[in-house]
Amino acid sequence: METENQEQKTTQESTPASTPVQHWTEAKADWSPEMKMAYAKYNSEADALKGGYEAIKTVGKKLENVIQKPAKDAKPEDVSAYKQNLYKELGAVEKEEDLKDVNFSAGLPEGSAMDDKLMASYKKFVIDNHTPKEIVQKNVEFYNNAIVQMKQDYEQNILNEATKANEELVKHFGSKEAVAEHSELVKRMFKNNLGLTEAEYEQVGTELADTGFIRKSVLARCLMTLAKEKAGEGTTEKGDGGGNPPPTVNKITVSQELPQTAKALGWNSK
Repeated sequence: METENQEQKTTQESTPASTPVQHWTEAKADWSPEMKMAYAKYNSEADALKGGYEAIKTVGKKLENVIQKPAKDAKPEDVSAYKQNLYKELGAVEKEEDLKDVNFSAGLPEGSAMDDKLMASYKKFVIDNHTPKEIVQKNVEFYNNAIVQMKQDYEQNILNEATKANEELVKHFGSKEAVAEHSELVKRMFKNNLGLTEAEYEQVGTELADTGFIRKSVLARCLMTLAKEKAGEGTTEKGDGGGNPPPTVNKITVSQELPQTAKALGWNSK
């Protein structure tokens, strides 16, 4: 028995370890490493063929409802057709009637509307570029909101400038009451010393306010200084306050103080 066990042991030790089975793809000498890796999951070439067939069937089903992207060397007309189909699938605007349910006032204050010329121009743009309707509505809201915000920022900037200029004038002349008195002098100068009609007088005030000049304390001080000199000289013309001393402070409202608006110079006041 012992001799038999020794012979068995000797036989086992002399038998070489089994060589690993080579994957069937290794025999494909003309296959690239990428191809071999792609088919490595299949245990045999027959399994690979079957798996490839199943993949083909699956891809075919997926492409039935998919807009096929043309190849890189596709003809221009094929590329154009692809784009047209893609635009259509995304809800492209093709004619003005497609925009009938777009709210062009979205984002604007109640009662406001987009400028007619701008609206017509934008409609032509989205039609020419086959823009999806969803994007059209979002663009309108973005634009309108931006315009409203810009207007608010502009008005706030005017108010900030006016407040700063008014504070500088108060500091220069010593009090709000003094600023108001000089404002009235400027009003009288424009009406009585410069020969302006009532309409021209109103127009000057509006233009000064629109251009922002009266939001600058330096210009306001120049006008006030000049007006004071003119008041000292007197005037031979008849008119509102002509030749009379400046009105008392209690006749001038805060709304007439420089440089809030055209009223800063006393425009539109009686």
